[in-house]
Amino acid sequence: MNVLPEGVFIANLKFECALTSPTSSSALSQPTFNPVDDAIQCSYKKMSCRSLRDYITAASLRASFERHLGRKFEREVQLKPHHKPYEMRRGWAEVLAKFAESEPECKKKEDEPVLYFRRNVQLSETREQQIVTFCSRALEMLLIDARSSLFLDRCPMTAERSAELAGLGFAMDDGGFDQKVHTVDWLRTHLEDQLPTRMSDVIRGPMLLGKALSGFNELESRVVESWKKGSAILKANGVDEVRRHYLTKLRESTPCYGAAFFRGLIERPGISPLNIKKVFNYLLSGAPDTEVLVGVNSEFITIIDASKHDLLLVQKIRDCTWRKLIYSSEEIRKGHQHLLFLSFPDEDYIKSRNEFITGKAEQLASMKMNILHIFSSQTMLLNAMLNSVKSAIKEEDDLVAEELSFFLAYSHMYYAPIIVLKNTCLRHPPPVC
Repeated sequence: MNVLPEGVFIANLKFECALTSPTSSSALSQPTFNPVDDAIQCSYKKMSCRSLRDYITAASLRASFERHLGRKFEREVQLKPHHKPYEMRRGWAEVLAKFAESEPECKKKEDEPVLYFRRNVQLSETREQQIVTFCSRALEMLLIDARSSLFLDRCPMTAERSAELAGLGFAMDDGGFDQKVHTVDWLRTHLEDQLPTRMSDVIRGPMLLGKALSGFNELESRVVESWKKGSAILKANGVDEVRRHYLTKLRESTPCYGAAFFRGLIERPGISPLNIKKVFNYLLSGAPDTEVLVGVNSEFITIIDASKHDLLLVQKIRDCTWRKLIYSSEEIRKGHQHLLFLSFPDEDYIKSRNEFITGKAEQLASMKMNILHIFSSQTMLLNAMLNSVKSAIKEEDDLVAEELSFFLAYSHMYYAPIIVLKNTCLRHPPPVC
């Protein structure tokens, strides 16, 4: 196995060699837990102590992977709780034989897996908040994972949100805001320390020879305001509280937070996935396929244009259905690709359903389903991940329904009926004089 470059893999030796089961829903109220076991799936190499900024830039981290391995780092597999990382490494050839049928045999023989930690896809928001409240070590590891996803352009968000996120990042890395030090020149020079280049370019104002040609623009002012808020939090509660606010802001800013990603192709260029007529027109005209990243977290399935980094589709997993089409090795050699049919309701139905639930509409609109074809050599893995998340959602829904039924069945034991008498409310029965 290759000797990996120092500082590339972020972990603690305590967590080598083991994957742990996610906590059950019944454990959410338990005060005692091992937070790192829940939050982190696996780890490999101990890292020397350095400041967070030194190793958090995921672009350089990925570049280190690619330089060391001598090829593009393209495949990602999040292991399940019962998997043992070193056993997976020993049986890597079997894994490739099962899941990489489209790859040439010579590439399979040369392939080396890279083991690193990532956030558990099925880690719930509630559980994460518990973990980061009581364990600063897990907080830092989750922060590393979150910022790596951000710098890999896997967290699409509005420019306003990214500006606010950058402000909190500056508070974490550079301390409190100092008007004399952190000038407009300084901000524009260091903005890429906090955001990927694509986002930084949207926020940054014009510069010439390292000097700003104007004062703070609207988005830069938003960065500064967020930095000042982060500075106040830093002064009052310390850097860990700023980190918690950073994770919360990132989670609220993008539907891709904590997602596992799979590479694939869809049969359309940059058009809305809901505009079925345009899709068919492009197909008839022989339009090329578009390379995408398919993200799956505990709530959403998202599709990102791999080259433009635009968010093409966001759907709640509970609203979707899917079916895989797997080809044999012989069919793969003939040019076929594994396929996932993703079915989801159109926007009009979802809007109608939300209005019906809130009482704004008296009836539901008729349901219309859209079907998107996703071609991917990782179809089996994508299908398994979706099934796993859907099962977890169903278990959570069943638990909520059970608790609600229990509450309704026994509510009469805790609440007495009310008798309303003009200007007075009396509990029934009224006291006997």
